[in-house]
Amino acid sequence: GISELRGNGQLVRKDILTNCGSFNENTVTDDLDLSMRLILSQSNIGIFWDPPVMEEAVENISALFRQRQRWAEGGLQRFFDYGRNLINSKLTFVQKFDLIYFFILQYALPIIALVDLIVSLLFLKSPIYWPVSITAFTLSAIASWLGCHKKHEGPILPSNFIKIFLYLIYLSHWFIIIPLVTLKMSIFSKKIIWKKTTHLG
Repeated sequence: GISELRGNGQLVRKDILTNCGSFNENTVTDDLDLSMRLILSQSNIGIFWDPPVMEEAVENISALFRQRQRWAEGGLQRFFDYGRNLINSKLTFVQKFDLIYFFILQYALPIIALVDLIVSLLFLKSPIYWPVSITAFTLSAIASWLGCHKKHEGPILPSNFIKIFLYLIYLSHWFIIIPLVTLKMSIFSKKIIWKKTTHLG
């Protein structure tokens, strides 16, 4: 239904960029923000599956958390900024379903899972929503496995069971970052702080 731009792997035509209002200076993730405005302006987005796009990872865990905090904050902020427009827009049923499903999976599920875990620990009961969390991780594992085995022009990707399992452990950091960022955004007013992450080049 919808597509999401990523800063280091996108090309945008100038006329389409101008038509949807150019880049937003009042966000920490201009690519995610632009994704929403392209959807609202009914712009067509094409996807190239084969070309590899290189991305340099951050150097340590603290830098990773700073980077992901910014991504989470910008990603959630766009739903606050454009939520009403998205509801009242002329998007198709499939597009609206895709957006809602994405929002639940990306932002609501980590919050529900963390609250569920805390409550279960406080009252010494088993978590209620663990089947949903396990399903989300299982789908991520399957998608990663299939993606690693798909024919592509890039380097060989790690695809054995142990490496996929380690990837899922790595993926679980979102279950900490999303709730913390949501809590911060609920308490404090919107403040644009660009936390630049160090890269060696």
